[in-house]
Amino acid sequence: MEFQLDQAIDTLRRTPATLNALLRGFPAEWTMGNEGPDTWSPYDILGHLIHGEETDWIPRARIILEHGESQAFQPFDRFAQFEKSKGKSPGELLDEFETLRKRNLIALEEMKITSDQLARRGTHPELGSVTLGELLATWVAHDLSHIAQAVRVMCKQYSDAVGPWKEYLPILKPTNSAPIKPSIPLDVLERIDVRVGTIERLDEVKGSNKLVKLTVNFGDHKRTILAGMKQEREQPKEIEGKQALFVVNLEPRKMMGEVSEGMLFDIGYADGLTPVLAIPEKEVPNGTRAG
Repeated sequence: MEFQLDQAIDTLRRTPATLNALLRGFPAEWTMGNEGPDTWSPYDILGHLIHGEETDWIPRARIILEHGESQAFQPFDRFAQFEKSKGKSPGELLDEFETLRKRNLIALEEMKITSDQLARRGTHPELGSVTLGELLATWVAHDLSHIAQAVRVMCKQYSDAVGPWKEYLPILKPTNSAPIKPSIPLDVLERIDVRVGTIERLDEVKGSNKLVKLTVNFGDHKRTILAGMKQEREQPKEIEGKQALFVVNLEPRKMMGEVSEGMLFDIGYADGLTPVLAIPEKEVPNGTRAG
């Protein structure tokens, strides 16, 4: 399905009313309930959407139109709502979101974006080169994904109350595993070099709210490997000293001014789970090849 700006604007215009119908006037059990530790409530989702209206979509669109790829976007803080929403009621957040969305859609229409401009490129601090069309399509998908998230969280408040009917309600069941990828020839798999390494040190990556820098010992040498785990763990440094699996024959990639010389091979991200390390059953020499 191709991106169409008029349809995107129409979809974005509907989100405040959708959330208002879903959440306004509901008891706290519904608006503040979540799915367990380190998960979001509908209240948290509202705060997150508000922060996006303030710092993400329109500011980044302007950067692309005015500066192209010469000026990178500011990193987006996915957890800013936990501080910014303090003391506000769900109704106040709904009103604030509606006001900001109206203002931003007026700004978007005033840009009079052409099809050629949708192809203009900007620089994401972690993803690299992106287009204006991709940014605006993500705005729409971001809305829809968080509406779905709010509905799922609310459904799960009745996870026990529905009794045996839970069997007929897929939304109440654990997330299904990610689909199996298409088959590949054996020689393609054999070209991937996965090795065991010990994470000796974890450091911050300046300007990134997602990436951390790992110093990994592979026995005969050490490498710097970037991993997007900063928001996945309360204490990222807890992985220091642990062995894990790494893909070591990827081309070096520069992100946020740092060069990554491989990829951490972890488990769970594609299934919507908090990722965990793939750790050997018992300690083996650093640099040992997997497979």
